[in-house]
Amino acid sequence: MTSNQSSIRLCRVVTTPFTLNTLLREQLKQISTTVRCTTVSGHSDQAVLYLPEAVTYRTVSLSGAFSPHIDGIGLLQLIWFFWRQGFHIVHTSTPKAGLVGSLAAYIARVPIRIHTYTGQPWVEITGWQGWLLKRSDWLIGKLTTHCYTDSHSQKAFLIANKIIDPAKISVIGQGSIAGVDLARFDIAKRQDPDFGKTLRATLAIPPDDVVITFIGRVVQDKGINELVAAFAALSATQANVTLLIIGPMQTLQSELPSETQQLFKSHSKIKTLGFTTEPEDYLAISDIFCLPSYREGFGSVVIEAAAMGVPTVGTRVTGLVDAILDQDTGLLVDKKSVDQLHAALLKLVLDPTLRETLGAAAYRRAKAEFSATYVNQLVIEAYQTLWDAYNS
Repeated sequence: MTSNQSSIRLCRVVTTPFTLNTLLREQLKQISTTVRCTTVSGHSDQAVLYLPEAVTYRTVSLSGAFSPHIDGIGLLQLIWFFWRQGFHIVHTSTPKAGLVGSLAAYIARVPIRIHTYTGQPWVEITGWQGWLLKRSDWLIGKLTTHCYTDSHSQKAFLIANKIIDPAKISVIGQGSIAGVDLARFDIAKRQDPDFGKTLRATLAIPPDDVVITFIGRVVQDKGINELVAAFAALSATQANVTLLIIGPMQTLQSELPSETQQLFKSHSKIKTLGFTTEPEDYLAISDIFCLPSYREGFGSVVIEAAAMGVPTVGTRVTGLVDAILDQDTGLLVDKKSVDQLHAALLKLVLDPTLRETLGAAAYRRAKAEFSATYVNQLVIEAYQTLWDAYNS
C-alpha cells in the first residue's frame, strides 16, 4: 500500500475486460492512487489489458450471454474470492456482472455493495426475456447497499418502474461513468488543419464534405437503420456529405434489414470502418455526431464528441436527454423517426454557423462538468463517504 492510499479495499467487477480497457481505464488509474483496488472480469481472448500497475486483476467464469452453468461457477468463485480477500466495497457494472457480483458480495457479507446502472436492455425486449432482465435489475437493487446511475433521467426511470428504492440510488455529479479524458479528446486536434486534411485524404473524403459520424455498436437498437435511411435521403439532395460508421458489428448481418445491408455495400458516401482504439481521430474530422439510439444509460461518446467541439443529433430517450441539451449542445429527435432525424441532420448540414454555436456550447459543458479528473474524484469521494457512514 502506497503512503497516499487509504485503508479501503475495493473490488470492481465487470463482465468483460473490454470495459476495463475502455470505459474504466483512466478512472482505475486515478482511483488506485488513493484506494487499494482490485478488478475482476470474465475470461476473454483480449491479449492486452491496459491497467495501472497498482491495480490487481483476476478472472472468473462469467458469460455475457445467458449461461447458468458458466455463471454458477463464476458465482462460487466470486464468493470464495470476496470472502478470502475481505473487501470493504464491491462495485459492479454491466448487467451480468451486476447480478452475479452483487449476489456473491451479499453472500460473502461484503459491507458495502454498489452497482452502477448504465442502461436497461429490457426497455426494447419483450416477452419472458424482457421480464427476466427487468427482474434482474430489481434483484440487484435489493442485494446492494447503494446504487448509482450514470444519468439523472435514468434514475427517475428506474424509480418510476419500481426497480429500486429512491433512497438507495443517486447520480455522481451531472452523470456519466468516468467523464471524458480531455487530454485525449483534445479539441486542438480538431483545430489542426494538417491533421484533418491528411485523414480525410486517407479516407477519400472530399475536403469540403460535411462529415457525420456514428461511433458505437453497429446494432439495431443504436438506431443504425434509421441513421442509414436518413442519410440516404440526405445525400440525395446534398452531395457534400459523408457518413462514417465506426464500431464492431455485434449482431449477425442478417439481423439488419436488407435495405441497410445494401446501403452499407453500395452507397459511395457511407464508410463502415469497424472498431477503432482511436475514436478521437475520427471525431477530429467530424462536423456532426449522430447517435439515434433507442435506449442509453448516458451516452459517454456524446461527451467525447462534445469535448472536441462536435454537436450531436440524438434521440429523446433516457440518458441522451442528459448528455445532449436540446438546441444548446445539439438537437434531439424522437426515436425511430427517420423523418425527424433527416430534418435535424439537414438543418445542421445547411447551417455551419449553428454547428459551430452548438459545438462551442458542447465543448464548454464537457470541460466544466465532465472532465474525467473531476468525475473520478467524485467517485473516490463517494467511496469514502459510504465507508465513513458504515463505520459511524
